[in-house]
Amino acid sequence: MSAICNGASCTVAEVGRFMAGISKACGNEGNCQLPDIMQVIVNIGNFVLGLVGAVVFLMYVIGGFWFIFAHGNMEYVKKGKTMMTTATVGLFIVFFAFAGIQTLKSVLSGTTAVQKGGKYVLCTGTATEDQACALNSTCKGFVCTSTCDADHPNGDFLCADKNDPFTAQRITSECEPKKCPGGDAVQCCRLKK
Repeated sequence: MSAICNGASCTVAEVGRFMAGISKACGNEGNCQLPDIMQVIVNIGNFVLGLVGAVVFLMYVIGGFWFIFAHGNMEYVKKGKTMMTTATVGLFIVFFAFAGIQTLKSVLSGTTAVQKGGKYVLCTGTATEDQACALNSTCKGFVCTSTCDADHPNGDFLCADKNDPFTAQRITSECEPKKCPGGDAVQCCRLKK
């Protein structure tokens, strides 16, 4: 049987958008653990949030057209206001759902990965400062931070999958390997200005 995933975790190019980030064991052998399942749930959640965000944007556009074409007709103005109000509520729901998914992802990344010779630590503040909390990541206070983010706190570098065409457009060729969680394709790269 040939390997599907070559790095420490599977990339979008290897397993698709919904399974990206699962462990090599899960992608190659079907030996999936709870973190792999949670990663799939996070990926699906992010996809759904993207769709909902597009619908919210469309509602703003439609509401704007109702206002533009109202020409003083209060019925059309009321339709436009209702559409914009509904879109605004939807936008808040999307923001809170996104924050929840990111929090879930952050919590899972610090508690479930296994390191050679032992487990990673859960970031609990000063007691775990600078200890390994995930692959190529260390604790900074209560947050599990990639080595990339720790080495470049000004935000000019980010962890990027060089195989992802959308991400590849945003980064320069200046990349540092083994500073990000993920496979070999995920590297710490400088952002284009």
